[in-house]
Amino acid sequence: MEESAPKQNENFRIIGGNLLIMIAYTGLSKFSEFAPIVDCWGLIIHILICWGFAISQKKWIWFLASLLVLLIGVSTCVKFLFK
Repeated sequence: MEESAPKQNENFRIIGGNLLIMIAYTGLSKFSEFAPIVDCWGLIIHILICWGFAISQKKWIWFLASLLVLLIGVSTCVKFLFK
């Protein structure tokens, strides 16, 4: 049981870090005239970086983090486009 606690903490850091990064560029894109475009491109780049980490580090948590970012990010892009 004690061995899984550090791994869970690392997984939570990866997920939490990715969500904080997504919140940061989504918030910054609100100040842009082209908010939907900036946010959607930021989302695409973020997901590609997560996939790169998933492949290079051979950790599924990076792929799962990209799916979470994709799910939340697409809904944010749709909200920006149809407001």
